[in-house]
Amino acid sequence: MPSNWNDFLALSENKQDLSAFLSDELIKATPSGKTVVVAGCLGMDVNVSDPEVDVNILKSNHEEADTIVVLHSIHTEAEHIVVSARDTDIAVFLAHFNKMECKTLWLKPGTSKKPKYIPIHEIRRTLTLEQSVLDTIPAFHAITGLIPFYCVFSFRPFKENIMGCISGTP
Repeated sequence: MPSNWNDFLALSENKQDLSAFLSDELIKATPSGKTVVVAGCLGMDVNVSDPEVDVNILKSNHEEADTIVVLHSIHTEAEHIVVSARDTDIAVFLAHFNKMECKTLWLKPGTSKKPKYIPIHEIRRTLTLEQSVLDTIPAFHAITGLIPFYCVFSFRPFKENIMGCISGTP
């Protein structure tokens, strides 16, 4: 084990090796009946626990992990998806792209000490705005850094939350 993780991770080769190792171990540890897809980080190939899954459609040259996760979520045939991410920025993309065929889509942000699950499928069902308005959500988030449908998590009306975001009191 490295004595100084910051120094260890400062080298891109070490990051790649560690990512490859962790990905392989995650694939090996996949429970029976579940499918895990690991891809996209640091130039890695797409790995999947189910050999029946066609990984060619999952390959991409995206640099942002969030967009890779959305790509994989769109192209899966799974009925239930759980996306694990440390922050909630990805919620913007998962809620925006409604081409996913899954019945439930959960975002699991945060850490294992404070697990929580955000029902993205409920957010998508709740956002009843015109598509032209929905199409502005990623741009709004990119400019402000705010998640404009946070109201769904706190059960406040969408319009009230947008006004709160604009005025600085979300």
